Amino acid sequence: MKNEFYIGYINKLPKQTAKTIKKSIFVLIFVFVASGVVIALHHQKVSNSKFELGQLSTIEGYYFNEPVPMIKLLEGKDIHGNHIFKSIPLVNYAKFGVEELVGIYEEENKISLQGKKVKIVGTYLYDDGKALFELTKRAESILEVSSLNDPAIKEMIQPKIEKLGVNSIKGEIVDSKCYFGAMRPGFGKTHRACAVRCISGGIPPVLAATNYSGEVNYFLIRGSEKEAINKEVLPYVAEPVRLTGELVKIDDWMVIYVNPKSGIERVKN
Repeated sequence: MKNEFYIGYINKLPKQTAKTIKKSIFVLIFVFVASGVVIALHHQKVSNSKFELGQLSTIEGYYFNEPVPMIKLLEGKDIHGNHIFKSIPLVNYAKFGVEELVGIYEEENKISLQGKKVKIVGTYLYDDGKALFELTKRAESILEVSSLNDPAIKEMIQPKIEKLGVNSIKGEIVDSKCYFGAMRPGFGKTHRACAVRCISGGIPPVLAATNYSGEVNYFLIRGSEKEAINKEVLPYVAEPVRLTGELVKIDDWMVIYVNPKSGIERVKN
């Protein structure tokens, strides 16, 4: 085969050189397009989470402390005339839960908030159909508390509990505050240090589990005796894990009650 000699200042390329360059260009274009498609298909979806930072909201609802401190809001009625409620977990300012704040308020005011109607001010966080509410002004976030005297209302607001038996669920343990709006991304190894601090401070841990259809389901994590196990789950945060325990649906939240000594195990992706 005769080697071609190419002189740079001559406009016309030798035939074999031009042919080789054209092939290379087509190959590079194909590789570029194929790489883009592969990356797009494997890219995690962009979160639509939102933290209404600086925008305070005042809401009224009914306070319950199980499975985690929550406010239960009346959102209207369905087509059958049944009341529709939404349960919203409460979190404190920064990286803290509200248990201590509520305990101090109850002690100072000689009142239990359980089952009471409360008026609070704070900041919404929400994503993927779930919402949390931050007591941004700490103790001053609790504006009013009133007892319920009507038995019908007391009965109406009671949590609807459905026991679903023992289940094993694979997913990632995340801190609910960051995951549902305070940070982006609020999951994965890059967020591990922050998640550990939040859960250590009392933010409710949640198992985020993706099913075969690509949908993410969320499970509040509590101990097998319904106690908080924030410290016990810290070694497993931001890793693939399998939780085994009693699964219970309480209103519009799923809860998994786990024995921290036997119900948590690391798994491979």
